[in-house]
Amino acid sequence: MIKGSHLSKEHKKRISEAKKGKHFSKEHKRKLSIALKGRHLLEETKNKISKSLKGRHHTEKSRHKISESLKGKKFSEEHKKNISKANKGKHLSELHRIKILKAMNTKETKRKISKAHRDKHHSEKTKQKIKEVVAKGKKHHNWKGDDVGYSSLHEWIRRNKPKPDVCEMCNCFKPKEISNISGEYKRDIDDYQWLCVLCHSYYDNQIRDIIGSAAKDRRNRYKE
Repeated sequence: MIKGSHLSKEHKKRISEAKKGKHFSKEHKRKLSIALKGRHLLEETKNKISKSLKGRHHTEKSRHKISESLKGKKFSEEHKKNISKANKGKHLSELHRIKILKAMNTKETKRKISKAHRDKHHSEKTKQKIKEVVAKGKKHHNWKGDDVGYSSLHEWIRRNKPKPDVCEMCNCFKPKEISNISGEYKRDIDDYQWLCVLCHSYYDNQIRDIIGSAAKDRRNRYKE
């Protein structure tokens, strides 16, 4: 093609029709890959390509074809390393981040994400990996020991303290909540109990009354 010249729409259509159904052989693809290695597009060329693709969207049929062609494909370790290397040091601009957040927060996008995840289940292998990460305890990089917050401590107790069939106080209703026994909130599963909602409320109120009464007695002794 002569530099500066432009193909008419009809000409482009003919080229497109002529190429339809044609596929490169593996050997041809390998040769193209070798020939293109080390080549870098000029910023001007990149901008032109980016501008020409703006506003274009794949049809449902095209998306389906892409999805089917990618199913079952796995990247080699070398390919993964190359992708990681290419993305290192790259940061999204603030404008780009805002655009992504806006796109993700639309009702339509949320509906599509929800639909895509329906009926999907983790494999046994994935479940095992999740369990291993959760069960790391002290070996986990985010382990904070006794400096853990209220919510994180309760979550840790929930994961590690076996849940009985009935409330540990009334022995009647199903246990729903974890309750601290001593009021000191230590990282000790024996210092917690599984209670139903009613018993939890009752027990916590009792603890508050005991602590409040003890504090009052200390203040009175101090005054004397």
